[in-house]
Amino acid sequence: MAEKRRLNCKIFSHVSASNHGLYILFAFILLVLLSVSFVLATVYQESPADSLLTSSDNNTIEFKFNISAADGLATGAVECNLTLNGIVVATNSSVVNDISTTLKSNTSFNQGANPWYVICGNTTHTNQSTPTRTLNYDSVNPDVTSPSLNVSEVKLASSMDVNVTATDDNTVVSVMLNSSIPMSLVGGVWTATTTPTALGCTADAVCTLGFTATDPPGNVNDTVTKTVIIDDTAPVVNFVYNSSDVNNSANNFVFNITVTEINTNASVTANGQPMSPVAGTDLWEITETGDILGCTVTTSACTITFNATDGAGNLGADTTTIQIDNDAPIMSGESVNVTKARIGDDVMIRITATDTPGGVLSVTVNGTAMTDMGGGLYEVNESGTNLNCGADSLCNLTFTAIDNFGAGDDSVYITYTTDNTGPTNTTAFSASPGSTSATISATMNEAAKCTVEYGTHAAAASSADSSAFSTSMSVALSGLSASTVYYYNITDCWDELGNVASLNEGEFSFTTSASVITSSGGGGGGSSGSYIINSEITLGDMTGAETSLELKDGDFITFGHDGEDHEVRVTGLGRSYADIEVLSEPQTFRLYVGQSKDVDLDGDAKAELTVKLMDIVYNKALVKVTSLVTKSSKIELLPPAKRTPRVEPVVEQAAADVTEEAAPAEPEPVAEVESDLAPTEPVVESDVGANWYWYVFSGVVALVLVALAGMYIFEKKRQH
Repeated sequence: MAEKRRLNCKIFSHVSASNHGLYILFAFILLVLLSVSFVLATVYQESPADSLLTSSDNNTIEFKFNISAADGLATGAVECNLTLNGIVVATNSSVVNDISTTLKSNTSFNQGANPWYVICGNTTHTNQSTPTRTLNYDSVNPDVTSPSLNVSEVKLASSMDVNVTATDDNTVVSVMLNSSIPMSLVGGVWTATTTPTALGCTADAVCTLGFTATDPPGNVNDTVTKTVIIDDTAPVVNFVYNSSDVNNSANNFVFNITVTEINTNASVTANGQPMSPVAGTDLWEITETGDILGCTVTTSACTITFNATDGAGNLGADTTTIQIDNDAPIMSGESVNVTKARIGDDVMIRITATDTPGGVLSVTVNGTAMTDMGGGLYEVNESGTNLNCGADSLCNLTFTAIDNFGAGDDSVYITYTTDNTGPTNTTAFSASPGSTSATISATMNEAAKCTVEYGTHAAAASSADSSAFSTSMSVALSGLSASTVYYYNITDCWDELGNVASLNEGEFSFTTSASVITSSGGGGGGSSGSYIINSEITLGDMTGAETSLELKDGDFITFGHDGEDHEVRVTGLGRSYADIEVLSEPQTFRLYVGQSKDVDLDGDAKAELTVKLMDIVYNKALVKVTSLVTKSSKIELLPPAKRTPRVEPVVEQAAADVTEEAAPAEPEPVAEVESDLAPTEPVVESDVGANWYWYVFSGVVALVLVALAGMYIFEKKRQH
């Protein structure tokens, strides 16, 4: 080129100044030659095509182009550069016209679009470039997720639905199941319906399913798997345990069975009700009522069917039977040993209860448990208080019998009356006096006895009790003086249960009639063995003998027995008891009416005497004394004739009669007889009326002695 320019200048310098036309022509030719020398041929792209989508990398993709001169003149070798993503990634400095040239990128493609072009040129040519094309590069595999099946266990020949999700930067072309079953795209999810057999699975094993997705460039994901259990064997069911062969249908039964299954995904039922697995075992359990299990018919056998269904639908079963007993026990023969009792007193209650087939579990009366005495008999000895009865009312005793399965009956009942209130009079108290006696009477609202205190002044000195319980109550007063005003007061009345009513209705009075003296002939007689005792009595030898005595509080008895002397004293009296003290062999005991006591008189641990309290009448104890020692002839006892009564003067005795009864000495415990009766104040009667003849006799003797003394003194004076 340099040489051409020197030549042109040399020629131009030799042109004559006058030859201007030639100069202009020569200059035009030179300009054309220069313009041709500086124009480069056109660069053409051959491959890859624009917008190619590929997964091949930069070491594989070739960029091809060629140069073709527009005027057909050879231009010589030029330099061409491959520009990718704005960066020169390859160069060829010897590119010639009309020959395909290949360049490869020395830099990795970007994921996605990669714009590229080729530019060529040299020092004598203007640079020329190709249009820009785009290479779409995709090297990312499709993403396969969420494989699922409509079953977890399936039989080998049963169909199943398989689903999976596949995504990609571009699109997913296809998804294959186990490389053999093409899946279909439905609503964004790839799905297939097939059988384990078609997938090459085997029976009673775990089958693995593989999912493969391909995108347009041919990228394939790593296989995603999902397993399914192939199960063609039914569970084995065996009945193990039942909590009760017989029960009420409303009660719970507990059943246990074993289920043997190659897999654990099983559903187990008992008569259609779900059973639960017992952790750590092959046991299944259910606790349910007979009603829920469909067993409701009384005394009828009921079949329980246990079904075990595995996840593949295989069924195993076993059965057992139970007995239903919905009938309550049968009760009869209910009784109570009284018709009336105080609320705090025990009463004996009995009933018979039987049940078939289960037997009686318990029997109660008003909620109180009764004792099983055997043979179906139940009894309890209980008070009205503990039986929830009300005082002074009709007590309903309701019996409840429950069998071993909870069936019960409470339709049987019986009644008795509680009475905790003392008697009251329905008519006024009245007196019917005689000359030496009187009867105080009234009509009561229930059978009763009463105590009457009486005397010749307002402060009553004596008392007397009724002799028998009756609604027509009466109290007999004896030993009264004729033509005398007596005052009386009804202090206490009590019924047969011991309920006491303290009446104290005020002072009443009556006047005894005049005495009528009568006489009749008769002869003497022997001793009767029964005596009215004053404050002291001396008996003879009691060995082998028996006698009856009436004793007041404080009376002494002195007697001989088996060669020894003994002394006994009454230390206290109540309405129904007497306290006795033996002084010769110290001991004290209490006797209730009807009760007896064997007494050891000499400390040899053997009883020599029996003392029995027959009754309490007019504040006196009727006592029978019997010797336990045999003697050939019984000694007859006579009343004392020369002993001084151990009593205080009459006035002081009367004062003592109105004091409270002294607390008796602690008696020996007596188990046979109990009494709730309150003690009555003992009244000691004066012996003046009973022994008046002793006073008359003493007076006569005194008068005789005085007369003799007077005569003696008179005679002495006369002699002097």
